Amino acid sequence: MTAGDGAGDGGGGGAHALALLERAVAAAAGSRAFSEEVGADLGRGGYRRLVDLSQEGLWTALRGVRAAAAAGTSAGDSGGGNGRQLLFVPGGVPVAASVVFEGFRMARRGATLTLMDAQDATMLTATGLSTLQDLSAQIDTCIGMAQRHFGSAVCLREAVAALQCSGLVGMEGLVLSLETAAAAAAGIGLGLEDPAAVAVAARMRELEAQVQPLLRVGRPKTSGFDNDDVLWETRMVNVGDIVMQALRDVRAEVGGWAICADVAAVLSAYDDPAAATAAEGFAAASKMLHEQGAQRGGADSLHAVRGAQMLGEARRKEGDGSPKWLDLFFSSSTRLRESLGAAAVLLEAAQHRIPACEGDVGGCTEAEAAVRRAKSAVQQALRSAASLLQREDCEAVRRPVAESMLHFLRACDLAREHESLKQVLNEVDRDVSHLLGAAWSPESASSSPAPEPNSCTIPEDVVILRGHDGSCCVVA
Repeated sequence: MTAGDGAGDGGGGGAHALALLERAVAAAAGSRAFSEEVGADLGRGGYRRLVDLSQEGLWTALRGVRAAAAAGTSAGDSGGGNGRQLLFVPGGVPVAASVVFEGFRMARRGATLTLMDAQDATMLTATGLSTLQDLSAQIDTCIGMAQRHFGSAVCLREAVAALQCSGLVGMEGLVLSLETAAAAAAGIGLGLEDPAAVAVAARMRELEAQVQPLLRVGRPKTSGFDNDDVLWETRMVNVGDIVMQALRDVRAEVGGWAICADVAAVLSAYDDPAAATAAEGFAAASKMLHEQGAQRGGADSLHAVRGAQMLGEARRKEGDGSPKWLDLFFSSSTRLRESLGAAAVLLEAAQHRIPACEGDVGGCTEAEAAVRRAKSAVQQALRSAASLLQREDCEAVRRPVAESMLHFLRACDLAREHESLKQVLNEVDRDVSHLLGAAWSPESASSSPAPEPNSCTIPEDVVILRGHDGSCCVVA
């Protein structure tokens, strides 16, 4: 379910379930397992890992739950609708459940690893060990509550019910696929090893390819289900919307790491050295996300995956046409960005893409220095834009996105004289706009106060000029 759909009854059972979940997560985040007494027994390394993974993961999940509750309240107050587009989700993630389950995944990982080390080394007192076990049980309880509310199995069963109630003929194949996926999704555990999550990610990838005719604007030619005659009728009852919502909801629980693991397995089966290299990139991204989490490993995982695009584009320029696996890359990269959020897209650009841009200077020493200063200023502006999307006040309607957009516009002004920088920023703008929708636009930012020239660190030898219209430009 989306952030808005999770409590879309406007204060009914969904809102009550989210309120109970919020209290349970807050209690777990305040567990005695994070006290200095337990930390002294665990040792600095073990305690640091427990706090970095479990406590930080629980706070992340709590922010996601609050975003879902706030969006659901907004949807109820406005008489219905999808609150996902109305309120801000931490990290600029389109679906609040992604943040919730990502936090729980990290929390369970930290608690499990700490318990394993503590039991093997017998370094904890009986009280300390009991406290850790209680924390692990609390995390399990929170995960169960979240899965019952907006878990993938529940969402898939709801999609099945909606299709069956529609009265449409010819949906049997689609219903069967969703029912099979729901059965597999029931095995997702968010543990150290979670093969069910990878299996469900694979089913969603295959299902999306099958239902593409239901989602196109024009008249489809082929369909993975039954016959084409029912497709016009299906649009009358929004079958495409039902399926796409189910796909988004399921990916929210399986996570970006499982999406990458599935794609890596598919690419490795191609008899193509470029595909094999691309598979290594997706496998590396999966490992980073599984071990570090989306907030810490998101930008680096996007960078690891981006190498696959370069390989595919190089093959296409060689005259062999597009490799068969390139379409899989593009669709999977989009799904990964949806899982990680807009902040990760902005950080990847700041940390990896902008530094790799060419100089566009033709060897002139002074011009090269100007480009280096401009790149540094653009990086700082992008980091500021990303940090605003990671703020905790998720109840602020649109404001974090609008303020982030102002810093992004500043980055665009700083890059206006450099083609390679502008090309990267254009691509970043397209990707973030896909994630945040209409909220990510110059128009939405116009109502927010413009950031001062010193609101993010700019090198001293870069002068920012502000025009009468509020725009900025850089002068070396």
